[in-house]
Amino acid sequence: YVMIAVLAGLSYLLSSVLPVRLPWGVEIALIAMPFYALGQAFALRDVWLPRAGLSTALQVLFFLTLQFACIALNGRVDMNFISLGNPLLFYLGAVSGIGALGCLVVFLPQLKLFARLADAAVLAFPLHRTLFSVFSALGLWLMHDLQAFKLSVWGSVSYTMGALLVSVLLLPWVRRCC
Repeated sequence: YVMIAVLAGLSYLLSSVLPVRLPWGVEIALIAMPFYALGQAFALRDVWLPRAGLSTALQVLFFLTLQFACIALNGRVDMNFISLGNPLLFYLGAVSGIGALGCLVVFLPQLKLFARLADAAVLAFPLHRTLFSVFSALGLWLMHDLQAFKLSVWGSVSYTMGALLVSVLLLPWVRRCC
């Protein structure tokens, strides 16, 4: 975990001084690697999941409050351009969101819908930039001020949910054909 954190930090620092992007987005992958490591650590240990109750609900509230505070303080983040704002706020906000979701999951029933969304995320991750471009092209026809919508909370949620929906619909075809 220490090595992953060091690689993420070095990648962030190198990205600011390198005149070109590294092949295959290696610097972005290394910056995102702590999230995969955290997810893997949680997946390997079922014991980290809290029991549903008032203390868990308070943990969700704490993590969400911390996440939104970090987002508000840090401002716009764009992983594609390695624009993280304050890296400490970026990682603290992201880990807080993961913590909130990890605590919140104990309140959710085990539904096939959630399993399908998790499977679709594997496809949504590599396709979301392309899907966002398609959504923006459609939005230009439908909206007067697309940029304001994209920067709003509703825009962020709409784009994300749209990418997940398209991925859920495409996943069976991709599995058959690829």
